Amino acid sequence: KPSPYKEENPFLAPEEGNRFVQFDITVANQGERTYNSMEVTLTAQHNGRIVEQNPFAGDLFPNSELPPGGSVTFTAAYEIPQEQGESQLSVKPNFFAQNTVFYVGQI
Repeated sequence: KPSPYKEENPFLAPEEGNRFVQFDITVANQGERTYNSMEVTLTAQHNGRIVEQNPFAGDLFPNSELPPGGSVTFTAAYEIPQEQGESQLSVKPNFFAQNTVFYVGQI
């Protein structure tokens, strides 16, 4: 589930009418080969509109080699409108993967 993200730098505050939220994402390597968490593909939307990852918050490039059975947690932060609504985050192992994990909920 997402949680509020508070930017400490006033020059990096969200645009007026927007807010930041963050997701802590855990990637577990259940394969037989080493996997780099940087291959993870994320997409996000709020009230049916695409939102972009905040490049100044969280772990924009979660570069971590995971051995079989290994895992890592990283943070992705997004700027979304102030109004409450349904948000969705999708996570898949790489751009071409068929399996996707979703978070869908009200924020």
